[in-house]
Amino acid sequence: MKAPSNALHFFNWTLKTGFTHREHSYFLMLEIFGRARNLNSARNFLLSIPAKSNNAIPLTEKLFSSLSRSYGNARLFRESIEVFELYDEMLKTYGAKPNLYTFNILIRGFCMNSRMDDAFRLLERGGFVPDTCTFNMVMNAHCNVGDLSKAFKVFEKMKELKVQQDSASYSVLIRGLCQKLDFGMAEELIDKFLVKEILLCDDGSTPIVAAYNPILEYLCRNGKMKKAEQFLRQLMRRGKQNPVAYKTLILGHCKKGTCVAGHKLLVLMLRRDFLPDLETYESLIEALLQKGEPYLAHDTLEMMLKSSYLPGSSTFQRILTELVKQGSALESASLVILMLKK
Repeated sequence: MKAPSNALHFFNWTLKTGFTHREHSYFLMLEIFGRARNLNSARNFLLSIPAKSNNAIPLTEKLFSSLSRSYGNARLFRESIEVFELYDEMLKTYGAKPNLYTFNILIRGFCMNSRMDDAFRLLERGGFVPDTCTFNMVMNAHCNVGDLSKAFKVFEKMKELKVQQDSASYSVLIRGLCQKLDFGMAEELIDKFLVKEILLCDDGSTPIVAAYNPILEYLCRNGKMKKAEQFLRQLMRRGKQNPVAYKTLILGHCKKGTCVAGHKLLVLMLRRDFLPDLETYESLIEALLQKGEPYLAHDTLEMMLKSSYLPGSSTFQRILTELVKQGSALESASLVILMLKK
C-alpha cells in the first residue's frame, strides 16, 4: 500500500478493531510517509506514536532515524537537525539515545550536498567519534568537489583516531587521484593497499570495484603487469568480479609480450562466466601468433567461436600457416574443418 493516506486509513482502522501494532508497523508507516516526501505528516505521526500505542511503543532511535533519513533525502537539513533536538528531549522521557548510525544518516545528507563542515560540527555536537563509514563519506564528498588535500587530511585523521582504513577508504582516494590524473600518487596508495592486503580483510566496506579501473589501465599502459594482476587476484579472492579489469589486463599482457599470461586470464574470465569482447579475442590471437604460440592461438580461436564471434578469413589462414610450420597435423586438420564449417 504505497499511498500514505490509504496506508494511514488502514492503520487507524486496525487500531479501532483492537489490533495491537508492534514497533515495526509504526516504522513502516514512517517509511511510507518518507518515500512520498510527506514529511509533515511523518513528523506528526512520529509524535503521535506514544498516544496511538497507549505508551506501549517508545520513541526509539530506529523511528527517529527513519524520519531523519527522509529529511536528509529531501535535503531539509534544518528540519532534520530539529528532529535530533527533539530526540535529545525525548532521551529523558523514553530513554531513546541517538547512536552513530543515526548521525551517519545526517552526515550522508550533508556530504551529498558538499556541506562537510556542517557534517563534522554535527558529529562534535553529538559527542561521537566518527567510524570508518563516516570518514569514507566525508572523503568521498571532498573528492567529488576536487579537494584532495582535505580528503587526505581526513584520511590521516583516521590514523590519528585509530579508525580502520578499509578498501573503500583507499578506493575513494585512488579514484580522486585518477580523476586528477595523479597516477603516481595513486600507485603509491596501491602499493600500500597490496602490502597491507586490505582487500583480503573480511570486515569493512565493500570494495568499490569500478574505482580501480583507471589505475589498472595506468599500470598496464606502463607495463606493470605483475602489480596489476596481483591486485586483480586480491579483488577476486574478496569475491568481487571486475569484467572490465580482465580485458584491461589481457590487452596489457598483449602489449608487453606476456600474452601467455593473457591467455590464462582469458580462460579464468570464461570460467567465471564473463564474455570477452571481439577486441580481446583478436588482440590476444595476434599477440600469440607474434610470440610464436600457434597452439594457444588455435585454442583462443576455438573459445572465440564458442563465444559466437566469427574471425576474419585472414585469422584462420595465419593460424593454419603457423600450425603447418610446427608440423601440427591434427590441429591443422581441425582448423580446416572449422574453416569449412564457417
